[in-house]
Amino acid sequence: MEKLLNVKELGYKVVLDNFTHMKGNHCETTSLMKVLNHMGHPFEEEFLFGLAGGVGFVNWYSKGMQNPFLGGRNGKFPYFTNKMCSRLNVDIEIATTSSINKSEIKVLELLSMGKPVIVYGDIAKLPYFKSNSHFGQHAFVVYGINYNEGLVYISDRGGKPQTINLDTYRVAHSTKCKPYSPNNAVLVVNDIKADDVDMKNVVVESILDACNEMLHPPIKKFGVEGMRAWANEVSNFSTVHSELDTVSYLISTFINIETAGTGGKAFRSMYSRYLNIAKNITNIKQLAEMSERFSHSANLWRNISNALLNREYFGNISTLILKKEEIFMSEGTIDCKEGSEVDREFKEAIVEANKNVDNIIKSLPSVGDEVLKCYEVEKTLYLDLVKILT
Repeated sequence: MEKLLNVKELGYKVVLDNFTHMKGNHCETTSLMKVLNHMGHPFEEEFLFGLAGGVGFVNWYSKGMQNPFLGGRNGKFPYFTNKMCSRLNVDIEIATTSSINKSEIKVLELLSMGKPVIVYGDIAKLPYFKSNSHFGQHAFVVYGINYNEGLVYISDRGGKPQTINLDTYRVAHSTKCKPYSPNNAVLVVNDIKADDVDMKNVVVESILDACNEMLHPPIKKFGVEGMRAWANEVSNFSTVHSELDTVSYLISTFINIETAGTGGKAFRSMYSRYLNIAKNITNIKQLAEMSERFSHSANLWRNISNALLNREYFGNISTLILKKEEIFMSEGTIDCKEGSEVDREFKEAIVEANKNVDNIIKSLPSVGDEVLKCYEVEKTLYLDLVKILT
């Protein structure tokens, strides 16, 4: 077992007092937004999200996963981040290592150079989330370490920065968890040459890339047709996935659509904003209309969410989940009095929901109906975007 760096021997602190914390929707785009801003290159988060590939659809399940994963963005780590930085002409390095010490030394070197550092960790091990769900590719910014007191200064996507115990940070950064482990990953921004980029060209390229992924995905459970397949799967979930907990699946899917760093509504609201930004950069006026249509699609995704957690059988669980997100976006943590109270009500509501599982299963075809409505709208959305841009 690797011997950790000795706090008492190091005995110092380095904290970037000039670092500006900003809240955001999505962990990777928020983290990069803050680091680029610190380096003198401010960008809107929605712009970064769109350049990275923007919206998508993923429905994925493999053995060992607690629930099937439903995702609404185009591209997984590190493809998503690499694409974003490549289009902006930002030179990055994503360093992974089996050694927590090597990673920590790298973080210290960068902080000593005045650079905030993007690192990856498991949400379940970060106390301000109070989450039982493991996800090890969560990105956040470290802008200071105090070895005198054993503290790490973190800027996550919530409303306020957080300070956590050094040992807790080390566990979150190095833990092994399925299906995605953090691998002590550190993202380093080496150089930025965004002024040399033909923004109109990369914006158009990014939109066409999103359209291509939705219309011609590499796997049939992805993209627009994947949405149609999901409508059937969710309608018959207890038959398709008889070994899984239906209530747990529906709750986790609601969270993946609404509060897991999506900006709400499966990233569609963020992408609607991106298309408005794209209109101003490209002077393609039709993108304003497409932005409005994506806003409509976003509302259809909210209808899907509401159907997933039907209030007749789930009570106020959806309201409590959204309330937790509201607290996080205000305070930067759920580990507070108000958050603890909401969390207690949430757990009690799950117990009650499980008593209605038979009725919940019978109501699932209504979820499929809402998915198909959204499928019909998005199918033409991407085709029309291609026509406008080619």
